[in-house]
Amino acid sequence: RLAKLARLRRIEVDNRLIQQDDTDRNMYLIVRGRVLVYYQGEKKKTYLACLSTGDFVGENGFFTAAPRSATVEAIYPTDVFVVDAAVYKQIIPDGSLASQVLLQFYKERIVDTMMARSDVFGVLSADDRRAILERFFLKTFRAGDRILTEGERSDQIYVIKNGNARVFTGAKTLAHLSPGTLFGEIAAFRGVPRTASVAATSELETLVAERDALRAIIDKKPEVAKRIQAVISDRVRSNLDQIMGRFGFPTQ
Repeated sequence: RLAKLARLRRIEVDNRLIQQDDTDRNMYLIVRGRVLVYYQGEKKKTYLACLSTGDFVGENGFFTAAPRSATVEAIYPTDVFVVDAAVYKQIIPDGSLASQVLLQFYKERIVDTMMARSDVFGVLSADDRRAILERFFLKTFRAGDRILTEGERSDQIYVIKNGNARVFTGAKTLAHLSPGTLFGEIAAFRGVPRTASVAATSELETLVAERDALRAIIDKKPEVAKRIQAVISDRVRSNLDQIMGRFGFPTQ
C-alpha cells in the first residue's frame, strides 16, 4: 500500500533531502541509498546519524510541525518514498504497531538531536547519548501549568515534544520555547536554584529525565563529566557577564 500510494523521489549525491530550518512536513522512507544527518551550529557541524535502506527520516518535523532540526544529505544516489499526512493516515492507523514504532523513532531522534545541539550534552559521544535516551519519560502539562519555578531546586531536564512554553522572571518574559527545545539542564546539573520560571502556554508534552539517572551514565566516564562541568561553568560565566554588562559593570 505504501508503494502504491507514496511518491518515489530520487536524491543525487551531495543533494539535500531535508534542509535545516525548513518547514516542510514530509517524512521519508529510504528505499535505496544512504544519507548523512547533521546539525550546522554557529561554530561547528555536528554529525547525528548515517541512515540507509529501510530507515525513516524526517519524522520530527512530521509529528511536530516544527522547523527542521537538521540537514539530511545523500552520500550515495538515494531513492525515498515521500510520506505526507494523507499517505500516513491511509497506511498507518492510530494505535497500530507501525505508529508506535515511528513514535519511538521520533522520541529517540528528537532527544538525540537536541542533546547533540546542547552545549552540555554535545560533548557526549553518540553511544553515550543513546544510552541516556532510555532515561527519558513522557510528562504532560495543561496550558498555564508551571513546569519550573524561579528560586526552587529541582533535578529534572526537559525536552519539548509538542506544544509551547514561556520562560519568565517576575512579569518579564525572557524567551518562548517550541517543540524540540532542551531546557533545565544547567541548574539541574549544578544543583542550584532555578534562575527563571517556565510555564506551558498550550497543551504541552515533554520528555523528562532525572539528573541522577543521567549521572549514573556520565559519571562512569570521568573525562566526559569533567568536560560537561567545564561547559556548564563557561555558560554560567557567560550568562553572568551578560547580566552585569546590562547594568554597566565591567565583565573582565
